[in-house]
Amino acid sequence: MKVTIVGRVDLNDIQGTTKRFTDAQIELMRHGFDANSIVKSSVQWLVDKSIEAKERLKLVTESHAIYVLPDWGEDKIAMLEVALAHTLGKKVVCQSNTILSNRITFYNELPEYTF
Repeated sequence: MKVTIVGRVDLNDIQGTTKRFTDAQIELMRHGFDANSIVKSSVQWLVDKSIEAKERLKLVTESHAIYVLPDWGEDKIAMLEVALAHTLGKKVVCQSNTILSNRITFYNELPEYTF
């Protein structure tokens, strides 16, 4: 099963971001999943937010499920990734192995949306 890892990407801490995504990827692969993340893809497009968003959302559409890191709510693109996964009917699993509810309230400069 192809799983995309979703979480906060911090361009000011690329090493920390890479470690969080790589650790999650290793854990998923250890359990037999085909883990996909922005770290597994080219990091070059991270400097352009419009390209970054397009590439990250594309990974979600190509996966069977998403694996959500705890910091996902701190990243606007990660919030879009979670919303897209719900819209497409994909399984959304938090790193703590709980299913993320399909009713999500977004804050952070956005009006309230419920899915």
